[in-house]
Amino acid sequence: MKVANIVLNDFTNDSRVLKISKTLGKSGAHVTVFAMHNEGLAEFSEEEFFTTQRVKLSSRKWSKRRIIQVVKYIEFIFRTFSRTKGYDHIHCNDLNSLPIGVMRKLASSKVKLIYDAHEYETEMNGVQGIEKKLSRLWKSF
Repeated sequence: MKVANIVLNDFTNDSRVLKISKTLGKSGAHVTVFAMHNEGLAEFSEEEFFTTQRVKLSSRKWSKRRIIQVVKYIEFIFRTFSRTKGYDHIHCNDLNSLPIGVMRKLASSKVKLIYDAHEYETEMNGVQGIEKKLSRLWKSF
């Protein structure tokens, strides 16, 4: 069983993803965590029970304006989508990683999609307006 565990952070302090990946790896699964690359971090690393691939974005150093953040997000989605071909399970840890899993599921009906929400994301502090409406709409799928 091959599991792609997808997060939109650099996977340096994400204990829940670390625990999930280790547990799946210990049970015999081939687990790869796909995360964002930041300067100073290894793009590829081998852990005891899983591997990590940090996705480099050509747009990473661009402005932090909202529209540019959307471009970065879209780039991450497509780069990660292409790297997850051949995985049996796509494990999405947050609402923002779910589009990758949905796209992979649509590309192959054999893929199992796991959405492991740890909080009701559309009700988080700071999520307002169009972002909140889009989150609710996305979650309804």
